[in-house]
Amino acid sequence: MLLKRSHSRYSAGLPSPHPLPFLAIAGDRATVGPKSTIYEPRETLPVQSDKASGLLKGTLLFLGRSLLGLYFLLPGAAKFLDWDRHVVLMDTHQVPFIPVLLATAGVLQIIGGICLLVNRQVLITALGLAAMVVLINLNLHDFWNLYEGVNPEREAQNFVKNLGIFAGLLVLAAVNMGDRQSP
Repeated sequence: MLLKRSHSRYSAGLPSPHPLPFLAIAGDRATVGPKSTIYEPRETLPVQSDKASGLLKGTLLFLGRSLLGLYFLLPGAAKFLDWDRHVVLMDTHQVPFIPVLLATAGVLQIIGGICLLVNRQVLITALGLAAMVVLINLNLHDFWNLYEGVNPEREAQNFVKNLGIFAGLLVLAAVNMGDRQSP
């Protein structure tokens, strides 16, 4: 079924309410063309079916959620595998309670990464990891403070990168609001 532009208003010589092209959708096709009768014929564009749209949405959510899961799982494991390097980094930034906070961050990142990968408790996990990213940004990527041996440009880059991760977690949480979470 194709959409057809109603010519009644325009064929009577009345001006178009706005110069934007007319787009109407019906069935599986869309008709695009300006409201002026000067342009003929109009192009027809296929409109994605609900099934294809749902499949694409599910695939994109799966890929995004999985990549975010890996982003937290791997660094979480690295905190334990390269403990001393992380202790030095935290000490350089004058973070208190280093062993407790480092172990806590590692465990939370591993558990959070796994939850995202297996699609369980996504809403609470995404919000929790988002809060953790903010804390890490403010305490370890504080490019506005100068520390010996720390490159402020690199810290600024990490700070902005983490803002992107934070945004992705917020979007993931928003998409999962209203969905039933597994116990």
